[in-house]
Amino acid sequence: RWRAARAAGLNAVPCIVREMDVVLGWRHQYCGIEELKMLGVTWYFVDNEYYFKRNYVYGAGGDEYERYAFFCRACLNALPLLNFKPDILHAHDWQSGMIPALLKIQYAHLPFYANIRTMYTIHNLQYQGVFGIDQFKELWDAAHNGGLPIIFNFLNNSYGMGGQTRGETMAYDIL
Repeated sequence: RWRAARAAGLNAVPCIVREMDVVLGWRHQYCGIEELKMLGVTWYFVDNEYYFKRNYVYGAGGDEYERYAFFCRACLNALPLLNFKPDILHAHDWQSGMIPALLKIQYAHLPFYANIRTMYTIHNLQYQGVFGIDQFKELWDAAHNGGLPIIFNFLNNSYGMGGQTRGETMAYDIL
């Protein structure tokens, strides 16, 4: 599971510090939060073998919408369980694109999350995390969505919350 990290010379391995269930529609999926302290920085990782123990990062599984919806919700759900409250959450590219939208729509009314701000950066505008609306209805239906509109574009939802690109040219392309 940490083959790539070891190949890059990383000898430390994170350990699970918290466990929880993440709810996506009718699903309740296990989530482990792993922690690694290295070079004065604390790193957190989302662990779920069903979604992430694969030979590829993304693009081949047919369930990318569910994998990264899980990831976004797991990141937000984990925050109060850790000994850390961020001032700013930095979401990068479509895979974390729902974090700013979820924070604003479903979490901001909760005291822990009230003052957390977000920054969103786009690496590649060609890949936006666009999926069929029926897939999202399954994950965030009207009975459980807490006001979240039915969405189908991970990138579009967060960029609408304010964001940043990797260059002026891309910023003009988006407009």
